[in-house]
Amino acid sequence: MNFSKDNAIPGKKRITLSNALRNRLILTVSAIFIVTTLSNYWVSSHRAKVRNSNKTLEYLSYLSDNLEVPLWNMDEDWIESICKSFTNNDMIGLLKVYDGDAAVLFQAIKEKESDLATQKKELYLKGYHIGTIELGISDAITNQQNYRMLSINILTMTLVILGIAFSTKLILNKILEQPLNQLLTKIDDISKGEYDDTSKDSKHFEIFTILGKFNHMSQRVRKRETSLKEANKRLESEITDRKQVEKAHQESEERYQQLVENLSVGLFRSSPKPDGPFLMVNNALVNMLGYDSKQDFLKKKVASTYANPDMRSQVLELLFSQGEIQGFELEFVKNDGTTMVGLTTSRVICDEKDNPLYIDGIIEDITHRKNLENQIKQTQRMEALGTLAGGIAHDFNNILSSIFGFAEVAKLRYASGKNLTDPLDEILSAGIRARGLIKQIMTFSRQSEVKRNAITISPIVKETVKFLRASLPAMIEIRLDLKSTQSIILGEPTQIHQILMNLCTNSAHAMEHGGTLEIMLDDVEIDDDIQPEYQGMKPGEYLCLIIKDTGHGIKQEYMERIFEPFFTTKPRGEGTGMGLAMVHGIVTEMGGYIFVDSRTGKGSAFTIHIPVYEGEPMAFPASKVPLKTGKGNILFVDDENGFLESGTEILQGHGYKVIAALSGEEALSQFESSSVNIDLVVTDMVMPKMTGLELALQVKELKPDMPVILCTGFSSGIGFKAKEDAGISEMVMKPILAHELIGAIERSLKIKGA
Repeated sequence: MNFSKDNAIPGKKRITLSNALRNRLILTVSAIFIVTTLSNYWVSSHRAKVRNSNKTLEYLSYLSDNLEVPLWNMDEDWIESICKSFTNNDMIGLLKVYDGDAAVLFQAIKEKESDLATQKKELYLKGYHIGTIELGISDAITNQQNYRMLSINILTMTLVILGIAFSTKLILNKILEQPLNQLLTKIDDISKGEYDDTSKDSKHFEIFTILGKFNHMSQRVRKRETSLKEANKRLESEITDRKQVEKAHQESEERYQQLVENLSVGLFRSSPKPDGPFLMVNNALVNMLGYDSKQDFLKKKVASTYANPDMRSQVLELLFSQGEIQGFELEFVKNDGTTMVGLTTSRVICDEKDNPLYIDGIIEDITHRKNLENQIKQTQRMEALGTLAGGIAHDFNNILSSIFGFAEVAKLRYASGKNLTDPLDEILSAGIRARGLIKQIMTFSRQSEVKRNAITISPIVKETVKFLRASLPAMIEIRLDLKSTQSIILGEPTQIHQILMNLCTNSAHAMEHGGTLEIMLDDVEIDDDIQPEYQGMKPGEYLCLIIKDTGHGIKQEYMERIFEPFFTTKPRGEGTGMGLAMVHGIVTEMGGYIFVDSRTGKGSAFTIHIPVYEGEPMAFPASKVPLKTGKGNILFVDDENGFLESGTEILQGHGYKVIAALSGEEALSQFESSSVNIDLVVTDMVMPKMTGLELALQVKELKPDMPVILCTGFSSGIGFKAKEDAGISEMVMKPILAHELIGAIERSLKIKGA
């Protein structure tokens, strides 16, 4: 391989290394010669100037010595003779002699004064200024010498440079270019993949060493190339495999995406923030909630899709505490405003620091299923209600027996002139229990909802025991042990009464030949070390109610089924099988637990644990508390003449003036034509031709601020908006006690007055 311009990289002008070295050498030598010549020229010029300066001083001293006497005598001829002989010197370029008054006595100028370096000397004799000598030395001779020296140096430099150029061309070609060509040949061989050691030996140590390194490198490159080829083959194989895997993964992703989009259940990913949006949804969820597109749906906040937005915080609290929820029923509001029941399963996805990133979940539309379940439950409840007719008749017979009995007692006391308060109070109490029984029946048939309040149950137990003593056979001894009288629970008094009546009645039936019925109430605390018989209970404080009898007991094979609906061991017609099932349901709904301990021939003990509520009990108005006397004109409407008459007398007895009406039309006519100013309307809900709601709407049109109290046997179907539109101020559930009706009237008139 020749070291020539043919091997240069295309697009760039390159020179050989020898030429570059030669050029650098010529430039370096030239620079040295130039610097040296200029330095010599400057030194020579400087020395000439110093020499001329010294010469000038020497000539001025000579002239001053020779012109001192002629200037004192003012002998111009003498002065001129001396000066002319002096100016014959070629070095003298200027000579001027002045007298003491600065008059020129002699001057000789050979060159321009501006090109001369002149010096002056004042002459004094015996203290008098006798004249001045001005002398200038010429640089012409010095300059000629310097120019000659400069020319010789330039000529010498030219010859040296030419010699260097010629000699370096020969020397560098021999010493540098040939070894470099060897190296380039070796490199070219390596670049062509020829790694064999075919290069000749070199007499230069450096080139020999470099060639050896290249040979070693070429062997390593050969090995490396071989390994790289093998690695490339493996890489190509891996790339092929990876492409196949990626293709399979992509196909799997597409299938998964199709599966997700074609699922009938809704999939979502949402923000973990309370006011956060949906991040991703599938088409099923978009269609499920009635939106036109994913884009429209993703603009919604999660809470805004809940029928009750406040549930969002409860759901998040449950998710963050448990990590996931499964089978959680939520009511959603669709785009058209209708609701949908969704069965939700979701989980929180967190980062490595357990910070929630997002929530993934699925929603299944179970609205149709829930409707069917509700229909089935309603059918079952109504069937059960029919089955319960015998039990209900038994409970009503007990209540009626109490009413009849105390009514007879009241008549006897009236005949003998005694106080009637106690028997009448018992009749009212029995009536309240009858109302509670009706309320339970309506709750069972889903006509009304149970509202639990903070209550103490010891008074309910005492009242129930009082009723039991009057209704159970005398051969059954009732023992009451109330160690807890102040503990509070969340419950409904009628349900507590029903628990007691069902369990005590069962115990009485188990003691046909007499025995002992114990009713105990106590506070207990369940700690972490739960006893085996109380397994499944959460630790905490409970109110413990125990009903224990000495009856025939329950067979062991029946123990696991006694709380099943419709299960009974009594003959057909004597039991419904719903008593214990209802007790179990009530206790469970209150968050409590019920346990049974029974042995055949030894009796049974039902132990109920109800969680203690930390709060104040709700105050229930008592019928014995005298009511305040009011004032005002009341339009009282009901199609039941007996209730209308008794209600009118009760209201009049408490200071109100009453206008009575047996129908909605009659009431509306009296409202329009009455000469007195009516302050409030009390109306029944269900009446022929015109209902209470329709009457309230008509009254509101005539007088928008008129308060209306609605009396009804059940509240189902009367929504908040319907009551608000009709101007209903209060709703009172039938049958109504005097203090309930008077209290509702007082509150309504107070609001109207405010």
